[in-house]
Amino acid sequence: MDITICDATAYQYWRIPPVVQLLAVAPEADIRLARVLTEGDLETLSARAAQAYEKCAVAHCGNAGEVYRTLLDAAPLLSLCGNAPFDVLAQDVRAIRESKLVKPRVWSAGAPVGGTREATDLFNVASPEFTLQQLAARASLERTLLLASELCGGFAVFRPPTEIANVIQRLCDNRSFPSIGGWEPCLDGNGRLTDLWKRPPLTTPKDLKHLAKTSDSSRGRARLSLAADLVVPGAASPFEVQAGILLGLSRRRGGAGLGGFEFNRRVSLTPDAALLAKRGSCSCDLYWDEGLDVECHSVAWHAERGSQLSDFTRETALELMGIEVLPITYEQLSSLRQFDAIVRVITAKLGRKLPQKTESIQAAVNHLRMEVLGVDWPGLSNV
Repeated sequence: MDITICDATAYQYWRIPPVVQLLAVAPEADIRLARVLTEGDLETLSARAAQAYEKCAVAHCGNAGEVYRTLLDAAPLLSLCGNAPFDVLAQDVRAIRESKLVKPRVWSAGAPVGGTREATDLFNVASPEFTLQQLAARASLERTLLLASELCGGFAVFRPPTEIANVIQRLCDNRSFPSIGGWEPCLDGNGRLTDLWKRPPLTTPKDLKHLAKTSDSSRGRARLSLAADLVVPGAASPFEVQAGILLGLSRRRGGAGLGGFEFNRRVSLTPDAALLAKRGSCSCDLYWDEGLDVECHSVAWHAERGSQLSDFTRETALELMGIEVLPITYEQLSSLRQFDAIVRVITAKLGRKLPQKTESIQAAVNHLRMEVLGVDWPGLSNV
């Protein structure tokens, strides 16, 4: 029987950095890790895996079914997705019995073609696109758009268990952290591990749109398709996503109607600007071709600024090229009055007109802000 982890559990799975997966299951089997781990690390990781197994064994309650045995065997890895019960795909309500370990997610049409990936030799996992369709079946459009932005972005939000986090921290301190699959931890200004990870995008708006068109199930399909049309790929943090949605969505949907930007646009510097910046290019958080760079400054998500160009040097280099830099903070984003002031500034710099707010538009603004800002991002998949 093929067992497929899906829905919210699958979304959390796609947030797990590959190095964390290896540390959780078989660190000694990977040559990159074997070179840098100590005996103490291996003992700690082994004990952590045993604890994860025992915790799931309690929820297992002695069930003899194949699904239960498989999930128990996979406990060291699945425990990284959060607490049981774990979401498992089922085509029939009678196929899998719900328990403290298993939550069947009935999807009568079955997984779409290409909708599952092999995670381990124990279980499959719903693809990022199919996972999002399942979540879109019960999430609002705004929350679906937040989820899509993370999948299409260059970041993940994940907090490893303490034992694994301590090992990763030591590897980072020793400059021996192995980059696997393009994933790297983001460190704060003091070199400490944060919840933010850099990684390649997991999907694209085009792939989300394709699944929405080809899926045999209508559940979540329309919302997924619309989110694929609205999502701007390439964000590097939750703050960038939130700023992009509030600024970019149409006024009818509660946004400022200032679309047309790119996330993390790489700008080649002129010789004078490069001389000042001591590099040939820099990245702009939200960039409009009119020559405007909105920089998202957040202690929570952009703590690595100290390791990049100083804000002053970077801003001066861009201004030498005629690009205006407008820094914004999360506090400014979360204050409606301050955000409206920022919108007026951006509108003027882009040479656009700012229409008056009607009652219906203000209601849409209030709804969008509640959906986008009133969210616990680590728990976002539990919509």
